[in-house]
Amino acid sequence: MRDLSSEEEIKRKMLERWLAQQAAQQQAAEQLRKLQEAAELERVKQTILRRILTQDVRDRISNIRLADPDFAEQIENYILMLFQAGRINKVDFETFKQIVTALKSKGP
Repeated sequence: MRDLSSEEEIKRKMLERWLAQQAAQQQAAEQLRKLQEAAELERVKQTILRRILTQDVRDRISNIRLADPDFAEQIENYILMLFQAGRINKVDFETFKQIVTALKSKGP
């Protein structure tokens, strides 16, 4: 009788381990999916920015990114928002200066 309950206990523990492994694998797969989605979104974002920003503006944003990555991200997101709204098609240096001035005046 004791052997049967011991055997059942071993089976139960093995099942628990297997279920924990399955849950961990599912969690890892979900994290991987989220990372892949974020990477794809970033790729699309950079493709659009390459198309609408002049080289000078891209260089300026890269320089800003070195000093203040959050502000560079804010600039890019604002430009993308304006592009999606149809308010801009191309960002030259003059437009870029206006955008930076507007964002700086808004403050953090």
